[in-house]
Amino acid sequence: MVATVGFFACNGKNTPTPPDPGTNPGTTQPDDTTTKPIDPTGDEFEVITIAQAIEMINAEAAAWQSDKMYQIEGTLTQVITKAADVPEKYQNINFVLADNGSEIKCYYTNYLGNAAFTSADQIPTVNSRLVVVGYLKNYVKDDKSTPEIINGYIKEIKEVAQVEVKDVTIAEAIEIVNGLEAGGQTTDLYRLKGVTVTSVTTKAADVPGKYTNINMYVKDETGTISCFYTKYLENKAFTSADQIPAVGTVLTVVGPLKSYVNKNTQEVTPEVLNGYIEEIIKAGEGPTDGGVKTIAEALAIIDGLSEGGETTEVYTVTGEVESVITTAENITKYGNVDFWMKDADGNKLEGFRITEPNGGKVTAAPEVGSTVTVKGTLMKYKKGDEIIPEIKGEFVK
Repeated sequence: MVATVGFFACNGKNTPTPPDPGTNPGTTQPDDTTTKPIDPTGDEFEVITIAQAIEMINAEAAAWQSDKMYQIEGTLTQVITKAADVPEKYQNINFVLADNGSEIKCYYTNYLGNAAFTSADQIPTVNSRLVVVGYLKNYVKDDKSTPEIINGYIKEIKEVAQVEVKDVTIAEAIEIVNGLEAGGQTTDLYRLKGVTVTSVTTKAADVPGKYTNINMYVKDETGTISCFYTKYLENKAFTSADQIPAVGTVLTVVGPLKSYVNKNTQEVTPEVLNGYIEEIIKAGEGPTDGGVKTIAEALAIIDGLSEGGETTEVYTVTGEVESVITTAENITKYGNVDFWMKDADGNKLEGFRITEPNGGKVTAAPEVGSTVTVKGTLMKYKKGDEIIPEIKGEFVK
């Protein structure tokens, strides 16, 4: 949902959880018996882009591996290997590298100077720029071919602090995302300064035990956008739920921009993905209560919002369930439900990602024709040329 999520991803009508960090099978690929020896470090490598690497790999047969190493530069968008496993379990790391809309996975990658990783602190920060040297591989699993860079090393690290960051408004960020291919991501980092947190979709109880980053929505006077897998100050992991910004907090967010595609609906959503909080300008105290409103009154408030806008206040609205949008399968999967509610005059408001009280999981959709009361923020969601009035929150029992 955007003004998401993925991520955003936002991301259609359900909030995704942070990606599974995956596994690192070790320093050699278990099903690869033709691993080439690592070339000595040096400067005599053919320099190619990620797009060129992918094109070269896709032109070869399944399980092909290059006879020589190549040098490739890109932005680190995800570290697949768990930091807790380095160096006790693994002395190399797996990660995703992106550049100009193309991305590729790098497996079994050594540290600077082709040395083993001896500390988790050596793992580069997400959004840093890396120069990587490695072999090209057309990896095959379950009849699916995947381009990879394998058995290489990091030649150079340009940390996030050294990467240029461009200041934009949310409207400008959305315009940049709209110029990307579906699923594309920017190589550049962007700064959204003075944005207000309108909601945090990651449960506090899951931080830091389950997640060390958060998903949230932020707004400025130009619009609203989701921020998925967002780290804390200084691009560090969240170590306490107390660090999660309350609704109403004004802050600055830095990160790459992503054109997220919901795999179920194919809906495209602009996001700030894998970014971090650069500055907390003003702490929030949570949402204020705007009181009880009729559907007609809620629609009038939404009409006054900018496209993609969301209220900081929460409102309580009652109506009759006209139809249920979310499938029973997705209700079970995500623990929330979308539906249309109406009043006697035919005014309609969409309930979006509605949960049980206090964020409890929904197990079944409300019955059509039943009366429900919902408490949440009001949103002016734009889908194509259509404006959809929404309330996002929880059932009132």
